[in-house]
Formats: sequence, structure tokens, C-alpha cells
Amino acid sequence: MTAFEDLPGDIITEIFRYFDQEQLSRMTSLFETEFEQENEIYKILETVKHSRIIVTNCWHDLLVLLIRAKKIVPCDQLPKYIVWSFEEFLAKSDDLRSKYYLQFKCPKKIIYAFGDNPQYEPEVFKMLRHFSKFLKQAPSMLRPISREINIFFSENESIFSEMQHDVNSTFFNRVLQSYPIMTHLENLRLESDCQPFNNVKDFSCLHKFTALKSLTLSNLNFKESPNLILPQSLIKLKILNSSIKSIQGWVFPSKLKALDLSRNVMTAINGSILPPSLKTLILQQNKLDTFESLPNSLSELDMSLNNFSDLDFDVPTELKILYTDWAQYYLMPKILRRKLINQRVLILH
Repeated sequence: MTAFEDLPGDIITEIFRYFDQEQLSRMTSLFETEFEQENEIYKILETVKHSRIIVTNCWHDLLVLLIRAKKIVPCDQLPKYIVWSFEEFLAKSDDLRSKYYLQFKCPKKIIYAFGDNPQYEPEVFKMLRHFSKFLKQAPSMLRPISREINIFFSENESIFSEMQHDVNSTFFNRVLQSYPIMTHLENLRLESDCQPFNNVKDFSCLHKFTALKSLTLSNLNFKESPNLILPQSLIKLKILNSSIKSIQGWVFPSKLKALDLSRNVMTAINGSILPPSLKTLILQQNKLDTFESLPNSLSELDMSLNNFSDLDFDVPTELKILYTDWAQYYLMPKILRRKLINQRVLILH
């Protein structure tokens, strides 16, 4: 029978990736002396233990209790992550290199997740300035594994009403301009319930994030069509509650699979500008009274809570799920309802 330590290192690494942080810590504690810590098993344990890190500003041990946490990491996966405060991460970042045993492949990921705290109103702006400074000076080893940034703000408008610094200038002018480390960014999420980003108009810098796969922007309060230049790597795009009137003239990435434009103010949409790769289109709670030329690749469409008075459209050949209102459904011509039934489209209200 083959002993565990005789297994190939790559297989041992994959086995340890199923363990959570508590289990990994218990195992590393078995290697007490410096001599024992030269053991290959110990090095793999340390690598896996530090391969998944969440850096946050004020949640720390409470992260698992927050609804927002589910947007960052599935709850069942959260115990596999080290959760450090930003201060802890700064203190330990230089030492991370020694934790990684590079002989065997182990995917690594650092997630930055920052939010405001009503008890410490100015802290979020101070933290973002420190974060931007860190990004510009970060060790090169950290750049390829810094893959996700989440910025969340609460519903408390008073947090921003008396601020001397505007979060949009702090974040966009400082953080997103830190290109060297941001070229590896895969997920970017800016969410707010009180519109702190309402002065941002230029998103042209986004196209430089050539690894970006998922982008979520909410409550941007656009007064005019934004200068939105998207990276071709993007697969999932959400722009929510941002006063978007039209997407005419936008150029969507050819690989985009999911587009969510919920809670905007669009009155019409011409699907001819949408990429043929699109699978999911969510248009819930706009002011749409017409749309046309939907891509046949669509498998899921949400058009609920709109202003349709006479609803007719060509059913995409791949459509499987349609979200609509009862009123909208009965505004459809009978021939359209029959087509949906014949195509076995699941209609949800």
C-alpha cells in the first residue's frame, strides 16, 4: 500500500484543497521543529492554507454573517479562506512569498472586500487611499493573484453627506488607475444603496483590465450615456439602478454571456447590438415599451415590471426561461403565447 507522503505532490495538493482553514491549521501544528517544517507535506500545507485569502476592512470574524458575503464567496467555501483585516494583510504581505511552495501547482486568489461602517464614517475613505497606495507598491508576486475587488456601501446616506472626500474620486482616480496589479483582476463589484458614485462619467479605464470576467456596478446615477469601454474578456456584466436611458452605441464584448440592466429607465432596446454569445438578459423594472431583434442564443429572458402595452417579439430559438408579469403575458398575441408553449419555454411570474 502506498504511503500518503509517497503520493505525487500535485495529488497531495488537490487533496488538501478540500480542507478548511481549521483543518489545515491543525495539520500544520503537527510540524513543530524547523527540521520538520522542511518536510514537503508541511510546505504544501502552508501553500494551500495561504492560497485563498479575503482582505477586508471591518468585517473580519463577522464576514460569514453578512448577506454580502454570499456575493463574494459561497457560504460553504468561506471556511476555506483566511480572512484578514487590511492591517493584518499589510503586515503579512511581505512574508507571503515564503508561504508558497512553487514546485507544485496550487491556484491562488486574493479577494479584497471593503465596506463602510456607520460607526467609523471617515475610515472607508482613509482605507481606500491606503489600498491604492498598497496596489502601486505591492510585491510583484501578489499581482497575478489579486483577482477580485468588492466595494460595498450601506443605505445610510449620512455616511457620505458630510465627507470632504468623494468616494468616486478616491476609488476611480486612485484604485482603478493602479494598472500594474489590476491587469490580473477577474471580478470587480461596486455596490451602493445611496449613490456615492454619482459623479463618475468616464469608465474608459476598464478596457485595460484584460483579465476581467465579471463586472457589477450599481447606483451610478448616470445623467448621460457613460463612456463605457469594456474589456473583451468580460463574460458577466451588471449595471443596476443607474438611470441608464439607452445602450445604443455601446460595444459589448464578443464573449459576453450574461447582461443584467435591471432598475434603469430604458424605454426601448434593439437587440441587434447584443453579442450572439449572450445567454441571459435581465431587463426587469425598466420603462420598456418595445424591444426587437433579440439574439437567438438567449436561454433566459427577464422582461418583468416594464411598460409594455402591446407585447410582441420573435422568440429566440434557444429560449428556455421567460420571466414576465401576468398582465404582460396576456398582452401577448395568442400566436406568441402558442409559440412559447410549443417551444416549451418555462414562463415564470
